[in-house]
Parts: sequence; structure tokens; C-alpha cells
Amino acid sequence: ESHLDLKLIKGFCKIKNIDFIYGENKTKTINNEEAAREQRYSFFEKIAKKHNLDFVCTAHHRDDFIETIIFRIVRGTGPKGLMPIKDFFQYSKDLTVFRPMLNLKKEEIIDYARVNKISFNEDKTNKDVSHKRNFIRKKILPMLKEVNSNYDQNLLNLSDLVFSQDKALDHIYNNSTDLITSMGKHHIEINKKY
Repeated sequence: ESHLDLKLIKGFCKIKNIDFIYGENKTKTINNEEAAREQRYSFFEKIAKKHNLDFVCTAHHRDDFIETIIFRIVRGTGPKGLMPIKDFFQYSKDLTVFRPMLNLKKEEIIDYARVNKISFNEDKTNKDVSHKRNFIRKKILPMLKEVNSNYDQNLLNLSDLVFSQDKALDHIYNNSTDLITSMGKHHIEINKKY
């Protein structure tokens, strides 16, 4: 039903006098989330370069981040996989991505749209639990909420804690290597992998 999204956004842009730029994958089927993501960001990169944009905004929100943490945990991530998703990140030399809604819950965004009479479509595929992310959203997260109604904030706190510890370890590592170097111990090798 992506044609409905196309019609909605094209109409919105026309009413608001916003340039409408559209791209579509017409050549191959995409079988996984990562490949789809790469194709989207490659498109954003071309558009950013062509129009000399400072950044491109995406609509990632707080619930997306919670789902990503759970997804990474079940895939066997280490501490780096628990790091917070950044508001800004440099995808490439030509593309900076900004996620302005990262601190908003999906429910808050939908409420805002309804109160302000902003039309939106719900993607029908979001209900299909055969997709792993949808399974997490529809099945796992409600169970976690039964265990602890603050599970989402606790996961965000965990992510912030991992980030803080990572920064502290970087600081300790850099100070240690500076100290060793200043002592003239030039033949000491330290492996930072963790």
C-alpha cells in the first residue's frame, strides 16, 4: 500500500509548497531490514549531495530505539550494541542524518497528528509478526510491560549507562597511554578490544 503513502505525502508537500523528491526500488527484491536501510540511506545521500543539504531528517522515534535494543540483545550484541542511537550521525561525507523525534514515543506523535488534524497512514505490514521487528513490537514488548511497566525507560537508562561507561573507559585508556608515553616507555603495546 505504499502508493497511498506516496499520494498522501505528495499532496501534503503540494499544499505546503515543499519540494517533493521521490525514489523507488524498481530493480530487485529486498529481503532484509539492513539491505532496505542501506538502500534508503544511499538514496538520501544522493539527494543530500545533489541539493547541497546540511542534513536529512528521519522519523525515528523512541519506540524504534527500544525495539532496536531488544533486537540487538537477542542477536547477541556486546556493549557497543547497547549504545544510544544518536540524534545526529555522519553516514558519509555527503550525508548527515538528524533524528528530531528520537525522544518522542510513537503514541505521542500519533496524538499530535490527530489533535492537529494531520493525515497519516499506518503501514499494514507493521502488523505482520512474521517480520522480526514487528514480532518484537507486537509480542515481546507487551510481555516486558507486564513484567515491569517501566521496562522502556529502564532499557534507555541501561543504554545511557553503557554510553557513560564507554566514555569513562576511553578517558582512562587515553590517560594511561599518555602517561606511559610520557615515561618514555615507547615499546609497550596496549590492546583496547573489549
